[in-house]
Amino acid sequence: MGVLLDTNVLLLLLVGYYDPNYIEQVKRIRKFTKDDYFLLAWLVKLFPKLVVTPQILAEISNFLDLSKKLSKEQFLIFIQLFIEKIRDTKEIYKEKNDMVIHNLLPTLGFTDVSISMLAEKKRCLVITADGPLAQRIREKGSDVINFEEIRIKL
Repeated sequence: MGVLLDTNVLLLLLVGYYDPNYIEQVKRIRKFTKDDYFLLAWLVKLFPKLVVTPQILAEISNFLDLSKKLSKEQFLIFIQLFIEKIRDTKEIYKEKNDMVIHNLLPTLGFTDVSISMLAEKKRCLVITADGPLAQRIREKGSDVINFEEIRIKL
């Protein structure tokens, strides 16, 4: 079984891989700490494969604001690391026609619907910091970790 990280959690992992000191400089993950990154990295290592969807990758590229904080050389190194890490993932594609008929599309949006659909098919464990998405996946009897809950408890 693989592990799928929701957008913000995957962004935390990628920025932490580069340099945990930059975590609080990226707007979307500013609430996380270095300790959160180390916990997440440990969790991810427990699984043979990291799973992504095209929607998650698109959101990552939209939310990445490190280019303003790093020199050109540093940003190039970050992008190379990003590509290296993403290349090793398993991408699972959900048909848009399947997603548009999903009853929660208006509430969750395309990215979360793709994640929810994968979880429903028991194809991976989902780690998310999105409470409503975690609740939805849990209600369907699928495997999910709400990262907000475990980071606060530890």
